[in-house]
Amino acid sequence: MMNQIRYRPIILVNLLALRTTVLVAEWALTHREWIVRGKAYAPVIVSGFVAYFIGVVIGHAIVS
Repeated sequence: MMNQIRYRPIILVNLLALRTTVLVAEWALTHREWIVRGKAYAPVIVSGFVAYFIGVVIGHAIVS
């Protein structure tokens, strides 16, 4: 029971980070002409990793 309470914040923060990554991917799909020209790959990849790892760092900070 104690472990469930302890790890709930990190799960919620990681889900939020994944949702941010999905929003960035949805934005990229609405700007397909940028993807075709190769301009949107870097922002999508970088912002996705940044969103996820910020979620991991914040989640670990909350838990510990």
